Amino acid sequence: MIFRCLTVRRKILSEDHFEVAGILVHLARLTLLKITSDIKVNNDLSTPHLVKAKQLVNDSIRITEGILNPSRENRKKLNSTFAMEREKIGAIVVLLQALEVVGLLEAARKRIQAPAFDYQHVEQALRRCISLYNEPHTRNVVSKALRQHYLKCLHSLTLIVQHDPDISDAPQMQGLLGESQRIVKLLGEENNTK
Repeated sequence: MIFRCLTVRRKILSEDHFEVAGILVHLARLTLLKITSDIKVNNDLSTPHLVKAKQLVNDSIRITEGILNPSRENRKKLNSTFAMEREKIGAIVVLLQALEVVGLLEAARKRIQAPAFDYQHVEQALRRCISLYNEPHTRNVVSKALRQHYLKCLHSLTLIVQHDPDISDAPQMQGLLGESQRIVKLLGEENNTK
């Protein structure tokens, strides 16, 4: 059913539309559920699903990054500022969901002890999540309109890092954790001043 929805969306919308990226994230989440159920039966069944989910989430991230950092040609396609802002907000929501799935995939990978992934995926996801707040062109969106989505992603990635010594002991990870705590504090202060 969801694959049919993706096929229809791809026919109606362009391949690089944020709604297509959103469906890819949803498919990755469904695949993650399949991994969880397969772990109970046989770890070997989970590995191909893990690879598929990673591919889906990577495609979603690629699409959303393309929307957030468009080439000159793509900027000309969007004929209004409103359309650009709508696309950007949608892309940020999907990107936050995708980054969270990256962390969940790493947690699943640890459970099945698959060697195909390493902590760098979670580090990159956390780094990208932090950069969404630190970048001037996305800061207002994530700190105001998408605050809850942003905090959910940041908390999820932070918890995954903190609960895995292999990841939390990695170089530069303590700095990223400190930066994420600083952002949470700043967002709390911004919320209190309103």
